[in-house]
Amino acid sequence: MLNFIFQVILNGLLLGCLYALLGSGINLMFGATNYLYLAYGESIMIAMYAFYFLSTFGIDIIWSLPIVIVVTLLLSIIIFYIIRHLIRAEVTTQLVATAGFSMLLQNMALLLWGPDFRGVRAFLGSFELYGVSISYTRLLAAVVSIIILLCLHIFQIKTLTGKAIKAVADDREAAKLMGIDLNRVYLITFLLANILGTIVAFFLVLMQSIHPYVGSSLLTIAFMVMSIGGLGNWKGSILGGLIIGLVETIIGSITMPAIGIAFSYALFVIIILLRPKGLLGV
Repeated sequence: MLNFIFQVILNGLLLGCLYALLGSGINLMFGATNYLYLAYGESIMIAMYAFYFLSTFGIDIIWSLPIVIVVTLLLSIIIFYIIRHLIRAEVTTQLVATAGFSMLLQNMALLLWGPDFRGVRAFLGSFELYGVSISYTRLLAAVVSIIILLCLHIFQIKTLTGKAIKAVADDREAAKLMGIDLNRVYLITFLLANILGTIVAFFLVLMQSIHPYVGSSLLTIAFMVMSIGGLGNWKGSILGGLIIGLVETIIGSITMPAIGIAFSYALFVIIILLRPKGLLGV
């Protein structure tokens, strides 16, 4: 029984770290641009299909990662210059436009790959520690997520570009008066967010199946992580990710996965009602 408890908590923590990385991407984008990009989940879904597509040609998923990142960068630049005028648009316009783009990507995936669940065959195995089974994939995902989040924090406080992003997030007009190029900051944050999404996609294809509607659930989790932790707070992303990961895993293990997901949604609503700016928001 004790081993089962430790197993469930460990799985929740490892999953929570990946959720933290998922939420940090949209947190970074929304914090700097105040832009509601509802197609973020579908961008991750497309990256997951890209890993699957390359695997059908016998390309190992490890070697697929740099290829998909480069393709993501190129596509992100094109998409940014198509939608950049929406950054200054009304929230309603942003929601309608990006929701439409999200549906477009969903239907493109449905047309190209169909509604069937697909996956990448790449099992890394697991090991036991004091009777607790630890998946190499989940452990690697958690470690990489934490390292990336720490590097992202250092980037924001130690580099000029990172400080510019933080300045724009704090006060857009003041940053503009100080000579910061807003369009450049918007582009960099958009690219960074999509790169983070691609890394999340890399681990997700090793952990779950791919289907055209997986992006919707990923977007929901990303928004919950961002909202629970607090906007623009990297520590908040970690806290939000761990909370969602633990609740989903613990409740899902006791009952069933669907109920675990429902409980995480309910907890999200309660936290936002009590703390509208998030647990670590100011």
